[in-house]
Amino acid sequence: MPFKDALDPFHPLSDSTREFMQKEILNTMHEKFITDVELGRGKKLLSRHDADAVSLYSGRVWPTPQAVKYGLVDGDLTSVEIRTRLSKMYSTDTFKNYNEPHRNLRSALGMLMSLSSNIESLTGTTTRLVESVNATSYPSVR
Repeated sequence: MPFKDALDPFHPLSDSTREFMQKEILNTMHEKFITDVELGRGKKLLSRHDADAVSLYSGRVWPTPQAVKYGLVDGDLTSVEIRTRLSKMYSTDTFKNYNEPHRNLRSALGMLMSLSSNIESLTGTTTRLVESVNATSYPSVR
């Protein structure tokens, strides 16, 4: 059974290919995901039987109260509360912010080009506006 073009969007998916993909790839990946969650959360997590009963590994997004109840998370903390706990735990107030935008020459040039384009667009709009005002006739006082 050839799988070279199995996911070609221009050909229908055969039953044998679908079965193979489900059994050998998707089910294997899903089982690995479940195992990783169970290893990571340990005894905090529902038993496999109870987890199956509530479809814990179905891909749902769980609201915090249910996630706590099922053992997926320990609680609900804000980023400020987490930072405070980590400060105490590691005796530091210095943290690396991984969400900062990267500042480098490429991004600086990109911002410069964007600014230049915006100025050019604004100049063109202003010119057209002035021309349309000049083209308007005003009543004259005699």
